[in-house]
Amino acid sequence: MAVGREVEVKARLQNRALALAKLAALGSTLSAPIRQKDVVYIIPGESVPTGPGGIALRLRVQNDRNICTAKQTVSNDLDCIESEFDVSDPEALLTMFQLLGFEEFCRVSKVRQKATYKNLEIC
Repeated sequence: MAVGREVEVKARLQNRALALAKLAALGSTLSAPIRQKDVVYIIPGESVPTGPGGIALRLRVQNDRNICTAKQTVSNDLDCIESEFDVSDPEALLTMFQLLGFEEFCRVSKVRQKATYKNLEIC
């Protein structure tokens, strides 16, 4: 099980080709497309994004892998302590989320690509 702190920085990309060229000039390469389908659960009545200490649970299907992630907000929704592990029975996991008192908040499908530069992951 991986545990760590994730601090995200989000920006709208205006020129994809230029950004990829700059990444390549830095020696970074782009991964193959990664397909992700997420189901996010929160405590009923919790505001989204959650405030400090708030917890969201997520089941992510990524290509053929099922990943459970718990995110606890530190200062805002882009600054979280995160723990994740692989899951062999995703339906049982969703049932467990419900038994713990969480309810489904949203479903998200996306395709992303990743690159690394020094100790940063760029998607």
